Amino acid sequence: KYFFNASSVSVRSAIKGDASAALSYDVGSLFSVDAGADLVFNSGTSDIFLNLGLSKDVDLDEEGDWSISPAVMTTMGTRNYHEQYLNSRTTKKTPKKKPTVPGTVTVLTDYSTVDAGKILPLDLEMSLPLYYMKGPWTISASPVYVIPFSPATYKVTTTTTKTVNGSTTTTTKVSYQKETISPSFYLQVGLTYKFGSSGKG
Repeated sequence: KYFFNASSVSVRSAIKGDASAALSYDVGSLFSVDAGADLVFNSGTSDIFLNLGLSKDVDLDEEGDWSISPAVMTTMGTRNYHEQYLNSRTTKKTPKKKPTVPGTVTVLTDYSTVDAGKILPLDLEMSLPLYYMKGPWTISASPVYVIPFSPATYKVTTTTTKTVNGSTTTTTKVSYQKETISPSFYLQVGLTYKFGSSGKG
């Protein structure tokens, strides 16, 4: 379950919560095949994500205190959450009223994502987590490089209503915008303590 401030502009803020399942299978001592599925709950239509990747755990010293886990993973899924984010977080669907003399002009903008419910390849992630484990403590640092796929195309519908001297006219304009995406890099760090664990060393 996720909790966000009503004014948050984070893309994840359109997500109410999720449920996930993961499976990992070791292919001898070569590598592990990792698969997973996520069901993401939104304020509207839910999303599904499918993950598939390869990883390998490698000890860097004889004691096993230092290790790395290089991995590559790809994700496929739907994008309903992004459409709801655009409408509820960035633009707000509250009509904008502009006073005129002697009437008013109301502008309402609505976004919809083309093929939002279609399962498409979304990204390719390459990571190289580094771990140091001593006793019940684990320190980790994981650099991740992400190559995104399938930029979204948005249908933008702008409805303008003019009221002058009691007479109302409405016009609708439809245009399309394509999402701009590019590779990104980020670093995750963590500190873990295992209660009741004797650990190593």
